[in-house]
Amino acid sequence: MDQQTLWVRRAIAIGVGILILILLVWGIHSCQVSRKHSAFRNYNRDVSALLQESQQQSGELFNLLKNPSGNSANPVDVTNNANGVRVQAEQLVDRANGTSHPGELNTAQRYLIQVLEFRRDGIANIATQLRTALGDQGRQAATNAIAAQMRNFDASDVIFSQRFVPEFEKQFRAQGLLGEVQVPKSAFLPDIAWLDPTTVADRIARIRGGSSGSASGPVAPGLHGTSLDSVVVKPGGQTLSTASAVAIPASANTSFDVQITNGGDNDETNVTVRITITGAGKPIITEQKIPTLPKGTQQTVNVALSQTPPTGQPVKIAVQVLPVPGEKNLTNNKATYPAIFTH
Repeated sequence: MDQQTLWVRRAIAIGVGILILILLVWGIHSCQVSRKHSAFRNYNRDVSALLQESQQQSGELFNLLKNPSGNSANPVDVTNNANGVRVQAEQLVDRANGTSHPGELNTAQRYLIQVLEFRRDGIANIATQLRTALGDQGRQAATNAIAAQMRNFDASDVIFSQRFVPEFEKQFRAQGLLGEVQVPKSAFLPDIAWLDPTTVADRIARIRGGSSGSASGPVAPGLHGTSLDSVVVKPGGQTLSTASAVAIPASANTSFDVQITNGGDNDETNVTVRITITGAGKPIITEQKIPTLPKGTQQTVNVALSQTPPTGQPVKIAVQVLPVPGEKNLTNNKATYPAIFTH
């Protein structure tokens, strides 16, 4: 064999060897990429399942607060049901912590855990406070505590939409997978109105009304309805106005004379009037009941504040006549008055 032929054969052998090496490296890389893409897709599937369960827990909790079980609800049943949701939320966090994921998704996974932990803590704290809120002792403080826990749910939704989703999309886009997966969606707080303590207090009062109203039998036929007429500050005598702020001298014995009318066809009992002051520190919520309110009559109930309000800051005084059983029109049951308490 001449020298030239030898070199040609060696060159061909080297070329074939390089080609085989390239194919081997490419094959290994393809397998690695395929495994990584599978891990990304599995993570998307697992996260979607976790968030779907979290959404179901949101529905269970807020349906419980809005309409626990018709008019037959009682504090024990409501509390037990809330504790059931709490156990589910705790288990969901544990499962999320055990979810496998590629290293590129570490940051997204950390945000996901934070989202579910905020929701777990909010549910747990609400379940703890519910029995007291539905009872007679310490009801106001427990209701305020439940309203404060709604911030946990709002925080979880913010972290999810502003932290988890952008990081999730960034990493899936880097893998070229964003176009073939459905980005998970989740919003635990159904309505920002739940951040308002008056909304929470109203829902708790409805549950209490449902549990106490069941013993009195069915709602009497005919029109049921009350209306808020006027609110006068005592001892100062100022009449509150929705159009302009009223200056109220603050004192330990401040109260409000609330005048209401029963415009329905039936006598009503245990009509509750609630006053909520917001805008300066922790909300102040207090209420008073009218034992009997005959049809077609007007009564004035005095509602005393449970504490001295802060001075020098604009506040809103929300006055509400809680709906009586069978009442449909609630537009004239409440009003909000601007005011400022002065020294």
